Amino acid sequence: MNYQNLRNKVGAAGLAALLTVMPGCRSAGDTEYGVVYCKWWCSGEKATVAEPGTYNWVMPVKSQWFSLSTAKQFFYMTADPSVGDRNAKDDLEFKTKEGNDIGQDVVLEWGIDPTKMQYVVENVGTDMKEIQEKIVRPLARSIIRDSFGKMTSVQFYDGNSRFEAAKQARETLAPEFAFYGLKVYNVEAQEYHFNPTFQQAIDRAQNAKENKSRFDRKQAAVTEEWAAKLEQQRGQSNQTIAQSEGYFLQKENQAEGDYANRVKEGQVELAKKKAEAGGIEQRNKAMMSRGGKYAVQAAFAENWKPETITILPCEEGKGNNVSMSVTDINALIGGYNALKK
Repeated sequence: MNYQNLRNKVGAAGLAALLTVMPGCRSAGDTEYGVVYCKWWCSGEKATVAEPGTYNWVMPVKSQWFSLSTAKQFFYMTADPSVGDRNAKDDLEFKTKEGNDIGQDVVLEWGIDPTKMQYVVENVGTDMKEIQEKIVRPLARSIIRDSFGKMTSVQFYDGNSRFEAAKQARETLAPEFAFYGLKVYNVEAQEYHFNPTFQQAIDRAQNAKENKSRFDRKQAAVTEEWAAKLEQQRGQSNQTIAQSEGYFLQKENQAEGDYANRVKEGQVELAKKKAEAGGIEQRNKAMMSRGGKYAVQAAFAENWKPETITILPCEEGKGNNVSMSVTDINALIGGYNALKK
C-alpha cells in the first residue's frame, strides 16, 4: 500500500471539511449568479442573490453557497451519440400525422431568469445540470415532440414547415418554463430521419416529383417558344392581310376614280352627240323645206361637171330591160346657169 498517497488523500479531505465549517468569502464569476442559502437560524430571507462579479461572506453550517450560470444553455437532442448529455442516440422519435416513424434532431436554447434566481434555488435546483435533467429535458422533449407530430411526412421536406413547428414549440414552452423561473430563447430544428424503408419510398417519390417538375418546366418553355412563333406568324399574317386590304382599297379607289372619269367623259360625249344629232335634225328639217330643195339642187349643180353628157338611146320594149328615171336636163342646165349668174 502506498502510504504517501493515502496521507495526501486524507489531508485533502480534511482540508475540505475544515473549509466547509469555517466562515469564508465566495465570489460570483462574471457569467454567473451566486446564491447564499440560509439553512439554520435564519432571521430574514432564506436566500440572497449575489450579482455577477461580487464577493459574498458565507457562514458555514448555517448557510450554503450556490452559483448558477447567466449564459445561454444548449440542450442537444440528436441522433449523434457524440453530441449532447447522453452517450447514445437521443433525437426526438415520434410518428408523423400519417403514422410514419421519424426522428428529429433539435437544439433548445434556454437559461435562468435572473429575476427568479432565488425561486429557482429554493424550488427547482441548485446547479445547471440538475435543472436541465429535472425540468428542461422532460418538458422540452414532450412539448417539442407534440408540435412536430402534427406535421405530415411531406411537410418535413419543407424547411418553412419545420421552422413553423419549431416556432410553435417555443411559444408553447415559454409559459411552461416561466413557471419554473426559466427562459426559452430558441428551438432549432435540424436533421430529420425517416424509417429507412419509408425514406427510400419518399426519395423515389421526391425524385419523380422533381423529374415531373423539370418536364413541366421544359414543356412550359416549349409552349412559350411556340406561342412566340405563333404570335410572330400571326403578326406577319396580319401584316400581309393589311397590305392586301390596303392594295385592294387602293385599287378600289382607283377603279372608282376611273369609273367616275369614264362617266364624265361619257356624259360629255353624250352631250356632244346629242348636240350633233340636234344639228342634223335641224338640217333635215331645213332640207325638207322649199329652200332646202333649192340648196340641194345648188349643191348638185356646184359639183356637177357638164362637159360630158352621155345619153343612151332606148326604144320602148327594146334594149336591156333597164328601167331608168327620166331626168329633166333642161331644168338642170337652167339651174346651173342661174347659179353661175
